[in-house]
Amino acid sequence: MLNNFNMDFFSLKGKVAIVTGGNTGLGQAYVVALAKAGADLFVVTYDRAWDETRAMVEAEGRKIEFFQADLTDRTQVSKTVEECIKVYGKIDILVNNAGTIRRAPLLEYKDEDWNAVMAINLDSVYHLSQDVAKIMVTQGSGKIINIASMLAFQGGKFVPPYTASKHAVAGITKAFANELAVHNVQINAIAPGYIKTANTALLQMLILEKNKAANVDRGLRMLEDAAATHDLVVLPEIWTTGYSLGRLQQEAETPDSPVMQEVCRIAAQYSCNIIAGSVPMLHDGKIYNTAAAVNRDGKIVSLYDKVHLFGLFN
Repeated sequence: MLNNFNMDFFSLKGKVAIVTGGNTGLGQAYVVALAKAGADLFVVTYDRAWDETRAMVEAEGRKIEFFQADLTDRTQVSKTVEECIKVYGKIDILVNNAGTIRRAPLLEYKDEDWNAVMAINLDSVYHLSQDVAKIMVTQGSGKIINIASMLAFQGGKFVPPYTASKHAVAGITKAFANELAVHNVQINAIAPGYIKTANTALLQMLILEKNKAANVDRGLRMLEDAAATHDLVVLPEIWTTGYSLGRLQQEAETPDSPVMQEVCRIAAQYSCNIIAGSVPMLHDGKIYNTAAAVNRDGKIVSLYDKVHLFGLFN
């Protein structure tokens, strides 16, 4: 039997795939992967930043059409399906990737934020899947892939509607699968973990030697982006200076230096705990490799000094 195995079993040539939120991040990766497997794409986006994704798909020799829509609007969901059928005549695959997240403490969470997250993360998934499933049942086949999250299994913090919506996505995936299997339509969900995207840019941070100003500017911008959507952000070691050991006397921070004040501001503004990596820090007349723990109120609650002193290396 193994002699009969062929990679063509995985080919998607001749298939048409809808991907929502397919012009950035994971959605863009799904689009390119489907194109590489041979599928033609119908990509639904909230904005019109399409050029990069179009170029990557066309480089694979596949067709791609973009459709701008607000998937929280039920009529635009239906229009999305109608437009795909108009362009391609069928729908073989649906990837429900579009979603959002808004963070706030549970006791302060606003109804409008709850409704906004649930509308795109859950309602649009249900409505688009329902409309597409009708097409797939008529065709006699189809695949629907829902993008859930690790928070489909965990509680999280400061993201009650995101957690609720991802639990619900796991639930409706099972509900659709139970009813549609008899029609040769399969529904599954993927629950991604921590993925290299713009949200994890801090982990990809390039530290420039002898260029503290550039490091601080880039690091604080990345920190603010990450703090807006996470409970905890950890900056890398020596993120302000790099290992420019001979310049640390001039470039060392203090607990109340402008850089540390800005880190504290970001923590307070986004209610995010921050471990300010380690930075060269001057206190007690010596320079230490110091990590500062900043709570979500923007207060430095702990300083940790490495045992060795940078002065030993000067």
